[in-house]
Amino acid sequence: MRGIAKFKLVLIVLAIVFISSCGTTYSLIVDENNPPERNAVILFESLSDTGWFSITGWNGINIEEELYGYRRQYRLEQGRGFGDGKKTVLTIPAGNNRIRFDMQITHGDIRNDEREYYMSRDIEILYDFEPGKRYRIKGRVIQSRGLFIRRTELFVELFDTATNELLKIWEVPITPL
Repeated sequence: MRGIAKFKLVLIVLAIVFISSCGTTYSLIVDENNPPERNAVILFESLSDTGWFSITGWNGINIEEELYGYRRQYRLEQGRGFGDGKKTVLTIPAGNNRIRFDMQITHGDIRNDEREYYMSRDIEILYDFEPGKRYRIKGRVIQSRGLFIRRTELFVELFDTATNELLKIWEVPITPL
């Protein structure tokens, strides 16, 4: 009986290790000295089927090496960002903040493999983040079609995670892939 109990324990531990290693989260607290209740937390929504974000700067400071390490350059050389289910969580002091990032958004029907990819580089947003709040940033593609024209617009959206309220939308330029 003891052998079966040890075996079950080993299986449970292995399952926990496997599950916790499946999704990587890149996380950075930009000011370790700032009290947590005076911070705002931002989740950049990167999903394997919808696109990715790559945060490059905060208030004029380059934070990408500290946030991603050596992996950033390797992934960009491979033509990949930080999607594939990997989240980026940025904890910043509340107040007016400038955040700089690159993003790629996937649009279209995944089932029919009719997807289009849109990239925007060197995006900078400015927002007055409130202390103690959690935010989510995601990208959106909107296409409008006319008789002879198809127009594509790319947006960054900011949500309050507690209420799921859309707080701000920025239209961003599309960078050729």
